[in-house]
Amino acid sequence: MGSTPLVSVCIPVYNTERFVAEAIRSVLDQSFRDLEVVIVDNASTDSTPEIIAKFSDPRIRLFVNDQNIGAAGNFNRAVAMARGRYIKLLCADDVLYPTCLEKQVAVLEADGHAGVSM
Repeated sequence: MGSTPLVSVCIPVYNTERFVAEAIRSVLDQSFRDLEVVIVDNASTDSTPEIIAKFSDPRIRLFVNDQNIGAAGNFNRAVAMARGRYIKLLCADDVLYPTCLEKQVAVLEADGHAGVSM
């Protein structure tokens, strides 16, 4: 894996303590490994930041907003912080199948698919 990941999985979060750990694990357990996980916490008032802090994987990049900037602003900030060629948005209450990114990247990287977006 190079210094710039091929895929950025962006997870904007706000008060997602019930779900966020499973969402993060589903990304870290992907068969595709050249990725970063960009998490932007929108000034949560529950234990979301503490749950995220328990993960020690170097592919995780956590940003915490000083104040709530609204859902759209938080999604936009997560995408703005991404470094990857491809961006996958993942809601904090969702999970990815283990080969999701592998299959999506294969389509995007295939010859003749330069105009494909997912």
